[in-house]
Amino acid sequence: MDVYDPDCWSCQDLMGKRRVATAPRIHEARYWNIEHVPETSIEGWIVIVLRRHASALHELSDEEFQELALLTRQCSRFLHHLFSSAQEYLMQFAESEHFRHVHVHLVPRLNEWPDDLRGPRVLSAIGEEAANKLSAEQMTSAANSIRQALAKETNYPAVAE
Repeated sequence: MDVYDPDCWSCQDLMGKRRVATAPRIHEARYWNIEHVPETSIEGWIVIVLRRHASALHELSDEEFQELALLTRQCSRFLHHLFSSAQEYLMQFAESEHFRHVHVHLVPRLNEWPDDLRGPRVLSAIGEEAANKLSAEQMTSAANSIRQALAKETNYPAVAE
């Protein structure tokens, strides 16, 4: 990793010093890793994490943006196929404590969702305060399904299980 911030948990994860996700890593591409978000009630909520430290989108190279676009397109299609999502939400903030590191959230929004989860309210379904959080087994199952779909459809090598 070219740049490292010792206070950043994403950097610590990338350096093998701290594991952030509960489920196994879904995919490693040249510039990005894909993980299932921990502490969520939404199956298939993934995060695409830059493999070097940057705190703003304007810091990304053309190659990083191109790969992000490809991964986002592929993952949104897989989330739709695997979870029958009506839409997929795409978010990037990089402003939470310990996570001032570019990472993109991609969330499958299901047809039967209540109004209190639609749009930006979806953020209530992540973190320590989230109700009805998924188990580690549920997150691992979702991660494995997404990993298998990506391994079949991309030119990138899949992460070993």
